[in-house]
Amino acid sequence: MLGAACGLRLGEIQAIKLANIKSDTLMISLSWGKIDGMKDTKTGKSRVVPLPAIIKDELLKLSKLNPHVSRGYLIYGTLPDAPLDCRAIERGFTKAIIKSGVIGFLLSSFLLSKLEKMKGKQ
Repeated sequence: MLGAACGLRLGEIQAIKLANIKSDTLMISLSWGKIDGMKDTKTGKSRVVPLPAIIKDELLKLSKLNPHVSRGYLIYGTLPDAPLDCRAIERGFTKAIIKSGVIGFLLSSFLLSKLEKMKGKQ
């Protein structure tokens, strides 16, 4: 949800620390890469993105559960010096998408649009 709501790449999500959260914005200046560790964003530029209140509230709740929050990443794993692994994030995202039924909806919409185009060509 964070990536979709704020237009973030996975590495940018992994690089977020509590200090990046402002009143109604999120400061994005770094990205995390499995090989490189902390690095510049893809564009090499920092940016400020709007942060919906509901997302901010969830991030702050998450920070209270984080044993490394004072020096670590908001999306935390077992180590304070590295965020949660991207594969773990992707597995969680996939499970959430499947559970939500979004895949079925998207597939149905896609197939219906293809059928409509095929009908138009006849």
